[in-house]
Amino acid sequence: MGEIESRIGTNVRVARELHRMSQAELGDRLSELLDKPWTRQAVWSAEKGARAFTAAELVAIAEVLDYRIEDLFAPTEESDPAGLAQLLMQEGVRARNRITTATHDYRELVHASADRAASTEVREAFERLLVELRAELAADPRRTMAERGAEFIEEVLNRMPGAKAEPTEGEL
Repeated sequence: MGEIESRIGTNVRVARELHRMSQAELGDRLSELLDKPWTRQAVWSAEKGARAFTAAELVAIAEVLDYRIEDLFAPTEESDPAGLAQLLMQEGVRARNRITTATHDYRELVHASADRAASTEVREAFERLLVELRAELAADPRRTMAERGAEFIEEVLNRMPGAKAEPTEGEL
């Protein structure tokens, strides 16, 4: 088959392995959603990029593996190292821009007003951004720029008035 099938197959395998799911388990779950058999061999063939996919199959795969459909098409280190590098660069730029904007807003509010309510509002905005960045990291641990962004936000929060202890897993 082609490059697209190979990308999808690699992403299916990686997502399946992250979920600690066997090929047979994935096949069973897909069979239930698609009302047609998906054997372990069909999953193996899909992961090797040796079969085409219907739209319904892509939707079912994304649902079972808790993936966005567009992520199934994303380049991987195995299937397209240059494409992956470009994708990671774009993700890094987006994370950096979000951090830069939040930092700018913080500085603007601090300089414009010593108002305690504004400071609390900024702290809450930073805390929400930190939670979002951590969620992105949980979804895709390759996002090193998001990781650096999260560390930066934590550092800023710790320096702000009213700094509190590191949030526990339950608070995130």
